[in-house]
Amino acid sequence: MWISRIELSKGGLRYRAIAEAIRDAIQAGDLQPGELLPTHRAMAERLGVTVGTISRAYSVAADWGLVSARVGSGTVVRGLDEHEVTNPWVIGQPSNRIEFGLLYPAGLTDVALRDRCFGRSFEGLGRDLLGRAFSGYSPELGHPSHRATGADWLSRSGVVTDASEVFVTDGGQSAFMTLLTGLLHSGGTLLVEELPYLGIKHLCTAMHINTVTVPIDSEGMNPDRLKECARASGARLVLITPTLQNPTGARMGLARRKQIVDVAREAGLQIIEDATFDRLYPEAPPALVTLAPERTFYVASFSKMVLPAMRVAFVKAPAHKMPLFESVRHSLNIGGPSLQAEVVSRWIQAGLVEELCKWQRAEIDRRWRITAEKLPNVVSEKAVPAPFAWLILPNNWRSSDFAGHLREMNVIVIEAHHFAIGRANTPEAIRISLTSPASDGILLQGLEIIRELLDSDPIPARLNFR
Repeated sequence: MWISRIELSKGGLRYRAIAEAIRDAIQAGDLQPGELLPTHRAMAERLGVTVGTISRAYSVAADWGLVSARVGSGTVVRGLDEHEVTNPWVIGQPSNRIEFGLLYPAGLTDVALRDRCFGRSFEGLGRDLLGRAFSGYSPELGHPSHRATGADWLSRSGVVTDASEVFVTDGGQSAFMTLLTGLLHSGGTLLVEELPYLGIKHLCTAMHINTVTVPIDSEGMNPDRLKECARASGARLVLITPTLQNPTGARMGLARRKQIVDVAREAGLQIIEDATFDRLYPEAPPALVTLAPERTFYVASFSKMVLPAMRVAFVKAPAHKMPLFESVRHSLNIGGPSLQAEVVSRWIQAGLVEELCKWQRAEIDRRWRITAEKLPNVVSEKAVPAPFAWLILPNNWRSSDFAGHLREMNVIVIEAHHFAIGRANTPEAIRISLTSPASDGILLQGLEIIRELLDSDPIPARLNFR
């Protein structure tokens, strides 16, 4: 049955479509662990393609960790071992590459929780939606029921919210684009952290937004320098990540948060608060939006906390700004997200998002301990765990050389200068994602390579990827 559903378009990559069909069939349960796939020749005849196309498709599926090929035994579907399964969110990652660069949540290996999220919670979803108004575009601000669920979700996390103060977007990046479009006048300036999240850097470049970087320290944005930058630039908007700044891992304490709010009020600044990791750290101080609700726009997305495919974000904003954002959303999206927002809403109502966040935090804690054991001089077990580590390189290593050597060994990291805006001076540092490697074995292998390189004498890399 799963083979008959494969669609091979003339303009697409046929081998890729076949590999994706194998992946989908495994996720749907149509293919079971240990099941033998058709021979290359039989599959080629069935689909009307060459044997070479099937060979390449099976090879890609093997790279994804979905199948294994044994001489004389054919190609069989792999089982899902708890700590050796390829990260299901990193489709297309070569099996010999250790991915410390892209920041993904850890792959959900809790089989029972995965079943409740993707099995039981989906039962009856189509039937229930038949009576709902999903036949046309969704309201630009999101369906009323989704906005209400989002308000409840934020309120339970300590950000007391009414549905009239929430709009729904298809992910955090879309939320930031909406806010920047609505709040920045033509030629306006945005204040950002000295080393901002890559998505913000790319978005500002694409939107031709003037950016001014504000120096940061171990607690994030420096309030005195924020005041100076606001005065010198005339900016009226600042974007801040108080809880776990990406990439440096800075965490803003309560006193610093109050100072930031005081500066914002004095300088007439509006605040966009990136709350990407907030729900993973319930012990963090109150959000900026609770300290200054009249000027703060709070973005709570799900892809980094739960899974990257779930492109949904709830944005809390002053209610009087909603007509503005409704107009912007119409221009950018012509309607809000619907089906994914419905899934997230059901997960919230069933308590599944709480479970997913607790599981993800426990996995982050576990991987942090592994990293602290392997890199004790770089990562402290006493520090608050994070899904990534910011490594300041020793012994006069240049980050481009260090990363270049790692890439030669198929280990991918991101150098500090990639996060910098303009000609800003950057530390010789790299960010490594601890949750993206597919298994403990791959994580340990990558950490061992990094440790050995840290212990070696600095030498120029033969390959520099800038």
